[in-house]
Amino acid sequence: MTRILIAGRSAEYVLHLQPRIAELGPYETQINVLSNGVTNPLTSVEPVPDILVLVVTDNQVAELETLAQENPTQRVPLVVIGDQLEPGTMRLAMQAGARDCLSADADEEQLADTLRQLVAETDQHARNTDSTIVSVVNAAGGNGASTVAVNLAAGLAGEQTGRVAAIDLDLQNSCLAKYFDKEPEHSLIDALERIEEIDVTALSGYYTETSCGVDLASAHATTEIQNRDLLDEPFSRFLDMGTAKYDWLVVDMPGQLDALSAATLEVSQQIVIVLQQNLKSIHQASCLLEMMRQHLTIAPERISLVVNRYHKNAALEIKDVKRVVKSDPVFAIPNDFDLVSQCNELGRPFYSEQENSPQTAVIRDLIVHFGAASPPPPSGFFGRKLSGLLRT
Repeated sequence: MTRILIAGRSAEYVLHLQPRIAELGPYETQINVLSNGVTNPLTSVEPVPDILVLVVTDNQVAELETLAQENPTQRVPLVVIGDQLEPGTMRLAMQAGARDCLSADADEEQLADTLRQLVAETDQHARNTDSTIVSVVNAAGGNGASTVAVNLAAGLAGEQTGRVAAIDLDLQNSCLAKYFDKEPEHSLIDALERIEEIDVTALSGYYTETSCGVDLASAHATTEIQNRDLLDEPFSRFLDMGTAKYDWLVVDMPGQLDALSAATLEVSQQIVIVLQQNLKSIHQASCLLEMMRQHLTIAPERISLVVNRYHKNAALEIKDVKRVVKSDPVFAIPNDFDLVSQCNELGRPFYSEQENSPQTAVIRDLIVHFGAASPPPPSGFFGRKLSGLLRT
């Protein structure tokens, strides 16, 4: 039975809401009337509920502020109910991970639909709690994040790590479809506009199968977005349903970070920052790292750096990059402009086309770092002998 916690400062409304929700389905309801400065609705609540219904009165946002600071991967699915919620309160509710915001006079059917959808998503999510979101972001424009994202997704699929999806979040300059040589039949924007009608089963219709075993979600190349801020909540739900379906989701981030990008980074278990061997790119990578650590409170162990188009004879070496950005590990993809350009133009990831290339080897190292594959056995006679001894 689904456990639902109804919490808020108004004892009258919380008590009024409890029997209403209990009658809507096979729910075990519990209440928590907040007082004495307590702002976390889950304080002293055992066991942890499956769904939290938070009552907000007079646009008091202390509870939402507390929930917004929680680790996104550990949040309880949230529904906010309030009377005449102001835009600022609605925005904070989305930051806290609210799946829906309902008015205090919402009818029974509307509340029932919201709870049914949350229960369905919670059940699906429970089947795949090990799903990993990997966000790939450029330190500076043109550093090659999309190329890294395509090959990382192809590599994860090639290593048979489970079901793999790639999501192109650069909604106005999508290029992943070209790099996979697969134009999506349905745009990611279509999915976000219809998110209220989609469940995990229907999600497949908005992903396109590619030849290397990766399912792709992408906007059409000519898409025009009037207001990305309106996509925050729909994309959060799209991503959450994706974790119920896929073991790995690789998200190619847009060049300009915004609220939608920041929210995606916050819920990513792994983040790959792509940079190059020049002072501008290294400086911007350092600034991006600082923003992630200070403002998004992303732990350093969730971040990896990839130096793309690496030249071993360049003035700036890998040790210089580590010293400036103060981050580790740093992976270096050797420069091979002809190989990478040809693969991108043909829509064939080099990971799939050139299995023995140095570029593929680095992507494989990154996959091993994520714990998705085992490191290759040592080469040479001594390495083979040692490897044999370790297997016995």
